Amino acid sequence: MELAQTDNGRHLLVLPPILDLTGAQELKRVLLQGLEAERGLDVDCARVRKITSPCLQVLLAAFKSAGTGNDAEFRLKNPSAEFDATVETLGLKSAFGVES
Repeated sequence: MELAQTDNGRHLLVLPPILDLTGAQELKRVLLQGLEAERGLDVDCARVRKITSPCLQVLLAAFKSAGTGNDAEFRLKNPSAEFDATVETLGLKSAFGVES
């Protein structure tokens, strides 16, 4: 996983298709790197086909620590159906600021 910079100066992280326990530490490292830059971080979830609770915990911790809103430091973008289904199954929609 690597950060890219968007045209508007924000960082972009495109999540891989599989995010399980083996990827949680790397996800944490990259998210911290993106948030420390203070440019804003967009996390593209479109490719996610499987995400387990350790990675969702890392994402949620980053989301909660960074702030939310239109100009937020941290935004989830383009959630795949699988990402949405896992978030809903685990009851995390409201934690991520998604209305049911």
